[in-house]
Amino acid sequence: MVYYEIPGSVKTYREITVTGVGKATVSFHGFTCMIGLPNFNVYRFLVTTMNKDSSLRGDCSFAQVKAMSKLKPESNLACSVRFSNIVLQFLAPSVFSVEPEFLADTGQYSCTVIIKEIPDSVRRELSSGGDTYISVKASVLGGHYAGQVGRTEISFIPGFYMNQSSVTLSCKEPTVNITIFGIVKVLNELEVRSQSPAIVVSPPIQLYSVSNIVYSLSTVNLSLLQQGLPCTNISVSSPLTRQVMHVTVTVLRSGGNGGTTGELPFEESTFFDQLVESYQVLMFTLFAVLATTAIIFIAYNAFLTRIQTIPVIYVSTSSQTGYSSTPPCSNPRRRYLQSWLWSVR
Repeated sequence: MVYYEIPGSVKTYREITVTGVGKATVSFHGFTCMIGLPNFNVYRFLVTTMNKDSSLRGDCSFAQVKAMSKLKPESNLACSVRFSNIVLQFLAPSVFSVEPEFLADTGQYSCTVIIKEIPDSVRRELSSGGDTYISVKASVLGGHYAGQVGRTEISFIPGFYMNQSSVTLSCKEPTVNITIFGIVKVLNELEVRSQSPAIVVSPPIQLYSVSNIVYSLSTVNLSLLQQGLPCTNISVSSPLTRQVMHVTVTVLRSGGNGGTTGELPFEESTFFDQLVESYQVLMFTLFAVLATTAIIFIAYNAFLTRIQTIPVIYVSTSSQTGYSSTPPCSNPRRRYLQSWLWSVR
């Protein structure tokens, strides 16, 4: 009974019934599994201690809602999350962030679970752990009703994991493999596509014992390895987890004696590149021109020397006997030729 008094009016009492806290129950609505990706979703697990979801009767005014936030009713609730797989239990603090919450607008208690940023080492463990579930537990704290516990389980899908972001194809390695780790449910629905028709993705080889799948990448024909190709991407996606990852594929072309490996990354050839690559032809042409010039010069010089050393013979055409100091047949053009030949020396 509760006694109360209205000063100057009446003193009376009223019998009330206090209902104790019933068994706590945890439930979830709007999702059927948890995806192990950060910022994917906020998962709220509703906690009830009575036969109805809400602890409110009627609508609350703004002042009442404001007062609820000051009272902090969520402090009477404790939430925890753990993996059902014993091997993965120690990873729960690295994966989940869980907080109790009271939703003032609906009058509901909840355990709110958020996926953290997961390190690569932890993601590799989760992807290799097989199918697993997580257990969400809610406990009522304080007073006579402490110890009431409710829990539920839900499927956990960690998503797939890759430790390769780029691969290289060459004449020495015309085929390369990419390995993807994940649970069977995720691996069965993977979609792997090449963004270039020159790169072929072979059917996968699935190794269920180690929870991974292997895809082989190669070129359409080997002649492309001699010519080279621009860099392209291989997209790996999962409709189940809505993940999309890319692997960069670099094709090396044969570089002859251009380096120790004899292979160079493909780049779009410019006119200058083509000119440099044909340096053998340029050198051969240069030496051929120099040799031809030298031969012409030597032949011309020899010809001039031979002309200059030809003796001049004077033949007398007159009937006089003896010799004349001046040749009777003196050709002015011949003298001009001789003076021109001497002048070039």
